[in-house]
Amino acid sequence: MRKTRKDKVLQLLRDAQSGYRRHGHGEYVPNHIIESVEFGGTQGTRRIRELRGEGHEIEAMRLGNTGTWLYRLKPVVGQLSLAL
Repeated sequence: MRKTRKDKVLQLLRDAQSGYRRHGHGEYVPNHIIESVEFGGTQGTRRIRELRGEGHEIEAMRLGNTGTWLYRLKPVVGQLSLAL
């Protein structure tokens, strides 16, 4: 079965949360990675909105005074963050 772009973005966020794949920002994934051809494409941030609409808690944070946004899955209550 072929994964949708939304599935790929969710897996990317899960991988960052678990420590399997990091992008220099701990559990956070930069928007340029989410919007890459490999994952969400140019509509990558739309995939984030779709995932939020399905009930996934995704946190967004702007990186300083840049155009870069960082996204991560919020840890489930009682789940220890690996980024400590």
